[in-house]
Amino acid sequence: MKYVQVVVNTPLIVTKPNEQERDVAESSRERAFTYSIPERLADSVALGQLVWVPFGARRLQGVVIAFSDTSPVEQTKDIEAIVDARPFLSPIHLDLARWIARTYLCSLHAAIGLMLPPGVEQQTEVLLALAPDVARENLTPKQTALVELLARDG
Repeated sequence: MKYVQVVVNTPLIVTKPNEQERDVAESSRERAFTYSIPERLADSVALGQLVWVPFGARRLQGVVIAFSDTSPVEQTKDIEAIVDARPFLSPIHLDLARWIARTYLCSLHAAIGLMLPPGVEQQTEVLLALAPDVARENLTPKQTALVELLARDG
């Protein structure tokens, strides 16, 4: 089985009993999380790609920064999906991001974010639902067609 190292945009916080939350130490600034590559994506995952990964109860976008034949943890979750088949970052970009993170003491994800186009990490999903209490008699033909479609297909 193959594995990937993925950097996600989430703060890393450590909480100890009777202590306030504090940021993770500098050595963890470049921390990446290990995910397994499912068979259906085995030939598609590439360095520098944006991928969707499960992260606790959330689903986050991350950037593939490395490949490995082994995992440092016993159990890994699978990558859920690839955002775009084309890698957004080259190996040179990833090396530069690591240098920026070390030199300016920022997270690797923050350094990578400098190289991504604005809005690339967000994916809009429009969900429509039929409001049960709205009067339907004064609708335009297009609105009527939409209401019928939603009523029929959910």
